[in-house]
Amino acid sequence: MKFCTVKQYFDDENNNNVTNGIATTVIPLPNKHLKIKANNKEMEQYEQELLRNVMPQELTKLILAANYLNFKEALDFFCRTVANAIQNKSVDYVRKFFGLESDFEPGEEEKLCKEFAWSFEGVDED
Repeated sequence: MKFCTVKQYFDDENNNNVTNGIATTVIPLPNKHLKIKANNKEMEQYEQELLRNVMPQELTKLILAANYLNFKEALDFFCRTVANAIQNKSVDYVRKFFGLESDFEPGEEEKLCKEFAWSFEGVDED
């Protein structure tokens, strides 16, 4: 497995999608994937260990880096991780997870919550 864009990344001074810290997390992944791909249990352990050291706000940066580097396995893994983290979570939780602020007026958001109450059924509040 090789990255077609790694050299370009290091040559590109204006790359805002991949910082050095993010690159050091993503670039070693292909070798690890190749070494333990046949052993799913070992791969799951490696991925869980990797996630212990990743803050939720870094996941979007890792997704951008994996996409920029055309690393499909890492892109799928990080996207799946985000999807699992926000599945069945409240709007407030998702906002906090991604570090977003609401752009609704307080009354406006409350009105929408009442109007579409069915969409909030079964949502975890944490």
